Amino acid sequence: MFDSSTTNWVDLTSRQRSIWLDVSASGDNRLFQVGILARIQQQLDLQILQQALDDVVLRHDGLRLIVDPHQPRQRFDRNSRIPISVLDFSAEIDPDAAVKAYVDQLFAGPFELKDHLIQLIAVRYETDRYFLILRGHPIITD
Repeated sequence: MFDSSTTNWVDLTSRQRSIWLDVSASGDNRLFQVGILARIQQQLDLQILQQALDDVVLRHDGLRLIVDPHQPRQRFDRNSRIPISVLDFSAEIDPDAAVKAYVDQLFAGPFELKDHLIQLIAVRYETDRYFLILRGHPIITD
């Protein structure tokens, strides 16, 4: 466990360094991401979900990592808060197809080594019905 109070850069672990080198060498950040799509078929309290995410991020240093895209090093963002993105596709003619197209587009794009290395996206497809998309960079998930 790292000291999360420091703002100093530290070396990547050997596994992280391997991923960082792969990202740097390939030049194609689209290949470096993992994700989960879950359908929530009940009411979802986004405020409680955000509180839960805040708690998980606070407890796990790896979710607060900032990785330098130019050098193989990392540091912790002490005040990191990962906001849940909320999208509304409920007005679409075919919300399921719209969500699928969005997910395809999301994962076809790069997951850059900057900002947060994890994302949580809530996509409303009906009143009080959501898809949750959890997307992360392998440098913190492997």
